[in-house]
Amino acid sequence: MLSVVTFFSSEISYAMTEQKPAEPPVEQGVAEKKVVIDNWQENNEPLTPQLPVKQKREILPSVFDPRGTALETPVKNQGSVGLCWAYSGTDVLSLAKLRTLGSLTNFSPNYWNYTFATNAYSDGFNPNVKAGGWGLDEGGIPKELLLSSNLGRNSVRESVFPTATVKGQNQPMLSQDYQAMTAKADTSFEVTDTFILKGISLQSSEKELAEKTTSIKSMIKNYGAMTFSQHDTYSLDKDKAKKYAQIKAGKYTSHVPVSAYSDIKADQNVSKTGRVDTNHALTIIGWDDTFDKSMFKVQPKRNGAFIVKNSWGTTFGDKGYYYVSYEDIYLVDGDLTTVKVKERDNEQLNAYVTTRDDNHSWGFRLDQIDQQQMYVANSFEVKDKDKSLTHVGFYNEHRGLKYEVYYLPKELTVKPGSLQWAEDLITVYKKIGEGTFTEVGMQRLTVAPQDVQEQSAYT
Repeated sequence: MLSVVTFFSSEISYAMTEQKPAEPPVEQGVAEKKVVIDNWQENNEPLTPQLPVKQKREILPSVFDPRGTALETPVKNQGSVGLCWAYSGTDVLSLAKLRTLGSLTNFSPNYWNYTFATNAYSDGFNPNVKAGGWGLDEGGIPKELLLSSNLGRNSVRESVFPTATVKGQNQPMLSQDYQAMTAKADTSFEVTDTFILKGISLQSSEKELAEKTTSIKSMIKNYGAMTFSQHDTYSLDKDKAKKYAQIKAGKYTSHVPVSAYSDIKADQNVSKTGRVDTNHALTIIGWDDTFDKSMFKVQPKRNGAFIVKNSWGTTFGDKGYYYVSYEDIYLVDGDLTTVKVKERDNEQLNAYVTTRDDNHSWGFRLDQIDQQQMYVANSFEVKDKDKSLTHVGFYNEHRGLKYEVYYLPKELTVKPGSLQWAEDLITVYKKIGEGTFTEVGMQRLTVAPQDVQEQSAYT
């Protein structure tokens, strides 16, 4: 019997109150070459207040640096193509697979370039285009790449889909040619979870800042790496970066302090929600608690730095890497993403994803009962063989939320919220799982297996 994992499309979110580089820059001083913006993100999503979750006690080393070990992956050069986001996302996938399965795979950033670009196909519309959309080589968001991987889209190796480094080389292709590339994807592993460490207030306490730093370290140690974004105007190679970044003792260091917010806001690089904008995606691969604060041009309060991998080749920084203070504003305000992977089972796995807004999918709150309670319901169809429902997936914006999963062996025909639906929930639906979301993101929840017959539906 085949296994089934069901992913809800509904976002579980609760209202809470709380008080492109043209060429890689050279290493002589802070590089002065202007770069192409390739990961512009106007941070219009407000900060998401989180319920307090007790962190697991975990022994973390003072230094975690995979360079020179079996966990090192090669530094790449994106050239003049605006694909930093795809380099960051595929780096995270490669490191997650290497960390978990012990095998290094060089994934293609260009595959994801064509996956999401509005003009990817010469013979029609690209159905994978995200809200807002972006064209070939124009930029993107690494989180979308990882979430898409979580929903079953496997990455393609670089040898199958080579990545151009000169803008203009990538041109729209026939959709059938893209599908032929997709058929050669790496199916040796699967992404089971996507974890997102949300930005926190710039007025956060020292304890809250330390907790986020510890969470980043824990994610890197356990899963391999995290996506990270900065703004090159202040962190990398523009004029104002000379205020906050420098090369000292052969190491490129950057610390844009929280106090630089007024400077960033004056340049109109702050969104409508007040969060700092970013335009370059990178990958955090390690950390060093002993990194001396005197190495930074603007000294932070404490020692310590994350080791960040760039996609500007080995002539940038410390052979392609640089060091960002734990207290950097982009670490405090930013959302960082990683993935958990596992070896793909020999048993075939089918994933069903509902994105329909009709009888098959509902999400609502019973405000008259409890404003902190939400119900989502999706129906799915199994058309071929008998299968077993083993997992249910959710995307959630808050950690600390409790959940319950119920199963109905038929299509949903009664509108949620009605008296009949409430009675069905008690008398007809079968409770198959419960727990608490300890992280934000898309997570696969194990449930009591349910046999599903072919040519049938379930909710």
